[in-house]
Amino acid sequence: TVSALTLDLQRTTVANLLDARRGSVVSLHGEVAARVAGGDFAYRELSGDARTYVPLTSGLTLAAHAHAGSISSDGDPQTAVPFFKRYFLGGATSLRGWGRFEVAPLTPSGLPIGGFSQLDTSAEVRVSPDAFGAFGLVGFVDVGNVWDRSWRWNVTDLRADAGLGLRYQTP
Repeated sequence: TVSALTLDLQRTTVANLLDARRGSVVSLHGEVAARVAGGDFAYRELSGDARTYVPLTSGLTLAAHAHAGSISSDGDPQTAVPFFKRYFLGGATSLRGWGRFEVAPLTPSGLPIGGFSQLDTSAEVRVSPDAFGAFGLVGFVDVGNVWDRSWRWNVTDLRADAGLGLRYQTP
């Protein structure tokens, strides 16, 4: 059982979050879980996220994103932080060139166990669906990693990928 107090703050200037073409979004998340509140875990988490969207032409948008976060505890984080709260990268929404949960601390046998600090960034050039009916194109570069210690980021230990994507805008 997790018993936690959370605070989320967000400021956005984006008109359409599902098809952002101009503006920015800045978010902060704070969470404190405690055993004295009836939970089985005790940890603190702080993370921040920033996104910006810059129109280059009427059908071309530059999108950039950065996210950093850390989870800490007074005791052993392996037992004080639940598995589902730990950080993982890889898959369709972060470090897209890596498999789901593939970027995270691993057990000696290669199973992901999650980390306690993360940094991930991405930059995209998007061709809007207006140019091809409901289809759009995106070229992207992602950079990031997850570390096994709280409040420890090592910018010399980052993983990267690049690729192209096809998007379909549903009604």
